[in-house]
Amino acid sequence: ALNVSGNLYVNSTNVGIGTKDPTHTLHVVGNLNVTGNITSAGIAVKPGVTMTVASSTSRGKETADLVADGTADNVEIQSAIDNVSALGGGTVVLLEGKYNLATLTALDMKDNVSLIGQGGYSTTISDQDGYLIQFNPAVSTTIENVRISRLHLLAVGSGIVFIGNGNVSDVLIEENIIEAYNTSSKGIHAANGENVDGSRIWINKNKILVNSSSSYGITFWRPFENIFIYDNFVEVTNTGGFNPIGIYGNSKHIIISNNRVISNGHTGIALSPASYATITGNIVNASPTAGEGGIEIEWKADHGGSDTSHHVIVSNNQVYGGNWGIYTIDRDTGTDPYEIMISNNIIDSSTTCLYLAEGNEITISGNSYRNCGTNVTVDAGVDFKNQHFEGSIGIGTATPNTALEVNGNINASRVNATSDVCIGGGSCLTTVISGSNASINAL
Repeated sequence: ALNVSGNLYVNSTNVGIGTKDPTHTLHVVGNLNVTGNITSAGIAVKPGVTMTVASSTSRGKETADLVADGTADNVEIQSAIDNVSALGGGTVVLLEGKYNLATLTALDMKDNVSLIGQGGYSTTISDQDGYLIQFNPAVSTTIENVRISRLHLLAVGSGIVFIGNGNVSDVLIEENIIEAYNTSSKGIHAANGENVDGSRIWINKNKILVNSSSSYGITFWRPFENIFIYDNFVEVTNTGGFNPIGIYGNSKHIIISNNRVISNGHTGIALSPASYATITGNIVNASPTAGEGGIEIEWKADHGGSDTSHHVIVSNNQVYGGNWGIYTIDRDTGTDPYEIMISNNIIDSSTTCLYLAEGNEITISGNSYRNCGTNVTVDAGVDFKNQHFEGSIGIGTATPNTALEVNGNINASRVNATSDVCIGGGSCLTTVISGSNASINAL
């Protein structure tokens, strides 16, 4: 109905195109194809604009506002994103088909834009290298109110990344299929070495498949807040890959729930470091790699944080196989993880079901350990708040041969030897010697 090349300036005069009775300053009945900028004066542009983009292989191209030609399709998609954002926000709909981006050219998300495909594998965006979709806010700016949904992202590099020097907020990434196969690829990634921060990020119902060395599924290296990761399938198949879900950089206020996680390289779900987090209801195939496992709460200096992991709940998860099922650890010189509750988990067929290498104020209760080489190992220096173990417990040993085997000294100060320290519910120990390296005498 209207094809404008250049700038269109709209003043207070009503103009009707495709209608003889315009009711707005500019009233268009039909398609509006704009190349350039629209400047509105004296009118309020309401959000809710929808632009449709077709690929070179789409059916029904005649219904689309823009048609890509199969080469550098980012040009048409980016034009739709920019125009919808400039008009106050709305939806960019990608029809089914394959969209090929130019090499090292990502789609830049803008405020108040939903980028929506047709679901499953029907709407594919691919590249030669680099990122497919990026959030790249400038200093002191925020990209907000963005939805990315129902796309198939086939990445030689990485799928969706947060980079730049500003802020990102209120982002929903849902019902996408993300495949990334190059070395160091990431499915969804807040990049290390950047200065971007963010809050209120929802990552729900995605299928993320990564198969390369040094790769991640979902990872945040920056101090994001309010991260909600629900109902995803995340798999890192390469034995040289990193965490399927890794939250680093002192991110906080996190819920990781009801995800299916498979790891063959590093640990399935890692807080390293992160705080005020709940990890619950996940099913994790743990990594068999030495020093790795199913779920970890740790401090690691080179993961972009300045403090250790703390105030974490790990509950009602199922962890299968691997080296360590669930564990706490301080991998570098620093503060041990603290205020950790590990409860009501099922850990099956791990080398060690529960490994507490370091940690303070740890609560353990109601966990089920099945078919593990060792049920629980507690290294010296771990401080408990509350604990209730089932099965054989080793303290200072990874291979306990009895219900409780301690390799080292027991600090038994403030213990009532006639009532508190008993064996098999029978006779109690007769003497307790207190001191900095206290021991308990035999009966």
